Amino acid sequence: MAGIFLGAAFAYCFWLPWKTALLEDDMWWMLPTLAASVEGKSFTEVLVYLLGPWPISFGQPMLKSYLFTVTKVFGASAQPLIAAILLFHGVSVILLYGVCRLLGLSRRVAFMAAAIHAVAFAHFHVFFFPSHFRHAFAMFTILGLLQCYLRAQRRMPAASPARPAAYWATLGMGVLASFQRSTMIAPVIVLAHLLAAPAGAQERLFRYRRWIPLFAVWMLYPALMIAFVGDVIVNDAVVGLAYPPVLKWMALLALGAAALAGIDFLIRWVGVGSWRAKRLTLVGGFGGLALWVLLAWQDKRQLLLPYHALVPFVTSLVSLLDPLSAALRIDSTQAYQYFPAQLPVWSLLFSGVGFLVFWTAYLKRKPQLWIWVVWYGVCLIHLLRHYSNTPPTVPSRYFVYVTPVLAVVLSCAVCRGFAWMNSSLRVGRVSLEGFQAVFLVAVALPNLMAVPVAQWRGKMANTYLTYDDFRTARLIRDDLEVSDAFSRLAPKEIEVRGVVPMPHRELAPDHSTADPGRYDNFRLAVGQAFQGTRVPAVRVNESAAAAAGRPLYTIEGPRVLDGRGRSINPFDQRMNAGFKRLGTGDREGALQAFRQALQTRPVLLRYLLGNLKLSDLRWLTRGEGLRDWAHQVSDHYPYPRMGGPVPKLERTRMIMEEEIWDQITGLFFVSYLLEKEGRTEEARRWMAQIYFLEPDAVVLTSQLARHPEIQGRPELLSHLDRFREGGYFQEPIPWRKDDYGFERFLVELLLGWRVPSGWERGPALAL
Repeated sequence: MAGIFLGAAFAYCFWLPWKTALLEDDMWWMLPTLAASVEGKSFTEVLVYLLGPWPISFGQPMLKSYLFTVTKVFGASAQPLIAAILLFHGVSVILLYGVCRLLGLSRRVAFMAAAIHAVAFAHFHVFFFPSHFRHAFAMFTILGLLQCYLRAQRRMPAASPARPAAYWATLGMGVLASFQRSTMIAPVIVLAHLLAAPAGAQERLFRYRRWIPLFAVWMLYPALMIAFVGDVIVNDAVVGLAYPPVLKWMALLALGAAALAGIDFLIRWVGVGSWRAKRLTLVGGFGGLALWVLLAWQDKRQLLLPYHALVPFVTSLVSLLDPLSAALRIDSTQAYQYFPAQLPVWSLLFSGVGFLVFWTAYLKRKPQLWIWVVWYGVCLIHLLRHYSNTPPTVPSRYFVYVTPVLAVVLSCAVCRGFAWMNSSLRVGRVSLEGFQAVFLVAVALPNLMAVPVAQWRGKMANTYLTYDDFRTARLIRDDLEVSDAFSRLAPKEIEVRGVVPMPHRELAPDHSTADPGRYDNFRLAVGQAFQGTRVPAVRVNESAAAAAGRPLYTIEGPRVLDGRGRSINPFDQRMNAGFKRLGTGDREGALQAFRQALQTRPVLLRYLLGNLKLSDLRWLTRGEGLRDWAHQVSDHYPYPRMGGPVPKLERTRMIMEEEIWDQITGLFFVSYLLEKEGRTEEARRWMAQIYFLEPDAVVLTSQLARHPEIQGRPELLSHLDRFREGGYFQEPIPWRKDDYGFERFLVELLLGWRVPSGWERGPALAL
C-alpha cells in the first residue's frame, strides 16, 4: 500500500511542474546546433554525427541521440523530453532494487533503498532539464551493468569457461556506458567487487581475467574522444600534441592495456606470501596514488580534512530529511539549482550512527557491499571541485550519483533499527510493517512536495534567455484566440518583426554552430506557446510587405503591436482604458479598469506566479523586492566576458523592468482612486502590496513621478508622497499578518486551492 501511495504522489507532484515546463536555457543553443548539424545529411552521416565525440562541448553521443530521436518523433517540446528522462529514472529505480537483492540485501532494505532513490529531492534537477538527460542515462547504464554483471557472476562457476547471456549483456551495457564520462563509476565498482569477493588468489585472478574484455571495451571510446577531439576535463592537452590522432589513440589504448596488466600483476603478487602485509601495502599504495592524483589534478589541499569527504553525503541527507527547507535555500536567481553545502551537527551525528550500523551489521558480514564505499569515493573525485569555492555549493544534478549510496546506507540502518525494535520491544510483525511504511511515507512525501516548489522558484533563472521570445509567442497566441483568428489560421502564416536573435556568437562561440539569423529559437518558443494546438508557420523579420490576411505583429520595446499598431497585451489594453476614463473624470470606471488590469497581470507576474497571490513572491525572492531580484537574475551574465552589452539580454532586462513598473503603476492608481472615495484602509492595503515589487520609497517616488499620467498632476503627486509615510506604505506589511504562511502557499501551489490570508478582505486583493 505504501508503494501504491508513493507512486500516486510521485505522479501528481511531478505532473505539476511537467505540464508547465519549458525548455531550459541550454536548449536555446543545443537544439538549433543539432538541427543545423544534421540538416541535409544522409542517414549514415547523421548516425556518424550522433555517435561521434565532436564537437567537444556537445560531444555526448547519448545526449545528441536522445534530443534528435525525441524531437523527431514528438517535436521540440519540453514534455516528451522530460517524459523520456523520467522513464529512464523509473527503470534505474527498478535496477537499484535488483542490484541490492543480488548483493544479498533483504527485500525490505532493497525496496526502501529504491524508494528513497526514486523520490530523493537532492537530484530533482536531472528530471526537468533535457540537457542533463546524460546523468539519468548514466545511472541507467551503471545500474544496468551492475545488474547484468552480478547475474553473470552467479551463473558462472569458478574456473568455468562458460559465458551465459548475462555476460554478453554486461559487455553490451559496457559499450553503452563507455559513451559517457560519468559512467567511470561502473568499471571501478566491478573491479572492487572482483577484488573484495571472498575467494582464493587463483579464483580472484581467474575472475579478473574473465572480465578483462569489459574493461577493454570501456576504454575504446573514451580514448578515441581524448585523442581526436578532447574532453571537458583534460581539454585539448592530448589533442594539442603534435602527433597523428590515430597514434595518440593507440598510445592511450596501450596505456590502458598496461594498467590492466599491472592490476593482473598486483592480484598475483598479493596472492603469494603474507596476505596482511601485502594488503596493507596495496591499500597504502592505491590510497597514496589516488590522493596524489586528486591533489595534483584539482589542487585539493584541503582534502585532508574529513569535512570535504562528508559534505556530499551529509548535504544529500539534509535535503532528504528536510527537503522543503532545502528547496527554499537554493538561490532562485542562479540557474541549475546549486545546493549550499551543509554539515549541521544533527545530520553529522545521524550520518555517523548510520555508518556505524552499516559497518557493524552489514559490511563485516557482506564484503561485497564495499562497492558502495568505492562508489562514493569515485563520486568525490568529481564533486569536490564544486564546493571548494566560497560559499560552497554543489549542483543538484550531481547528487544523482550520491543518492544510491545514501539510500542503501540509510535503508540498512533504518531496517536494522526496526529489527531491533521487533526483537527488543516485540511490537509484532504487522506493527513493524506499519512503522516502516509510515517512515517511508513521512520521508518521501516532503521530498515529492519540494520538487514543484524548487521548480517554481527556479523557473525564471533557468529560462531567462528564452523569456523574451516565449512572452511574445504567448501574447500572439492569446491575441489570435481572442480575435477568433486562430481557428482560421490553419493554412496561413503569421509574421513577426522586431525579434532580437539569440546571442549564439556572444554566449556560446565554442558551443553553437547555428545561424542566429534563422531565428530557430523564436520558432521553438512559438512551438512551446502553442503546445497542444496547431503551431502556425512563422515569418521572422522579413522586409517584404505582409501578405493580405496574414497576421502581422511588431515588437517595439516592451510592447507587442498588431498590424494596426495597438498593443496586444490585455494588461496594457485595460490600463489604457483606465487612463482614458480617468481623463474624462469617470473615476468609478477607471477604478474598475485598473482592477481588471491587475487581475490580468503583466506577463512576467503570470509567468512567475500563475494563480498564486502577489504576496507569495516572498517565497521566490526571500523577502526582497521583485525588481532587485530580477536584476540579480540578469547580473549572472557577466558582460565584460562578452565584450559589452548583448542585445538579447538587454531586451529581457528591460522587459522585466517595465512589467514590474506596470504592476506598480496599476497598484498606485487603484490606491489613489480608493483614497479619493474615502476608503483609506483599503487604499493602504492596495498600496502596501507594492512592497513586494519595490520596497525603496525613494526609488518609487522618483520613478512614478516621471510617469506621463502622473507628472504635473498635483493630486497624484500628493498621493505619491504617501510612499514616504512609513505607517502608510510599509505598514501593514501583508505577510506579517498572514496567519498561514508557507503552509498556505504550499497548499495553493500543489492543489490550486485558494486559502484566504489573515490580512485579506475579499477576492480583490488575491493578486
